[in-house]
Amino acid sequence: MRQKIIILTYYAFIPLLLFVFGCLSLFGYLNSSEYGILNLDVRGGSSDITTTNPDELLKGDTISGKFHSQYPNLGMVTVPFHNQNRGSDDLLEFRLMEVGESDWIYQADYKTDQFQPHQYFPFGFPTISDSDGRDYLFEIESLRGEAGKTVSLDMVEPVFVAKSTFSKDDFLKDPNKLLYFLTNKSLNIIRDKNTTRNTLFFFLPLIFYVIFLLSGRLSHHFLTTVTLTFVLYDIFLIKGKYDAVFLAVIFLWSLTSRRFKLESRISAVIAMCFLILTSLIVMLGYDAPAEKTASWAYLFLLATVLQQLYELKMKPKNLMSLKSFFAFNLNNHKHKYSH
Repeated sequence: MRQKIIILTYYAFIPLLLFVFGCLSLFGYLNSSEYGILNLDVRGGSSDITTTNPDELLKGDTISGKFHSQYPNLGMVTVPFHNQNRGSDDLLEFRLMEVGESDWIYQADYKTDQFQPHQYFPFGFPTISDSDGRDYLFEIESLRGEAGKTVSLDMVEPVFVAKSTFSKDDFLKDPNKLLYFLTNKSLNIIRDKNTTRNTLFFFLPLIFYVIFLLSGRLSHHFLTTVTLTFVLYDIFLIKGKYDAVFLAVIFLWSLTSRRFKLESRISAVIAMCFLILTSLIVMLGYDAPAEKTASWAYLFLLATVLQQLYELKMKPKNLMSLKSFFAFNLNNHKHKYSH
């Protein structure tokens, strides 16, 4: 019975827990990001928007954008602005029109004193339930912009987001809408590189755990290589910092240390290697990679301390030494994983 519980824990409960962790992390990210949980988005590129004054919107200057709405329930267009980190006292008129019509569907004025630097501002309007398959044009005009007291279009990607919003009641009333939404939400995530990258990172602990389970007959060199390769990938190829990556890699290293009973000095040597690498990268003038390398060094130092505390308290036997760890005699270090 105990053996069945252990097998169930390793092969069912832990993977399920990691899957739920990935889903909750993705849910939190979408909920706090520009795209939201219950939105379907059309994202505009630089070719879809123009402005008469890229430096700052003075009185009479306009921003114009055009998009094809793929979904029903269009109800918002968000546009990124920059206020040059100063107060602004302009009044912008937002207006929306269906292409081919002569009248504006919606017009409203917005004060720019509520705009934040490098943030998307939401221009909401009454929901258009039959917006799918239609083309729309929006304009934003400065009504009283003065030099030094206004905002400018922030040319980041996407340069605007047209949002179609759904509600829980929509899904309860019509389950087909839920299937439609989930299918298109998945496509939204896949089409956005940042969202796709974050989704991968959120499920990285689960991916690493599956690799860990499947590598039961391989030596410690395999999991060590996977761990360090991903660390180097993060340092030199991933732009920005992602907590999920740090968590996933340390999780994999913890599993590796437990399976092969690695002594704490191994983590210490890895930490020292990253500290040396940090110094070399700083000398070459690459500040961002150096900062990341230092972070990894501190994380492995933390792992060293935790392992040492465990060793002092539990006094485990048959720990793998530094000499054994760096030996590449695979026949001597194959390890069959057992529960």
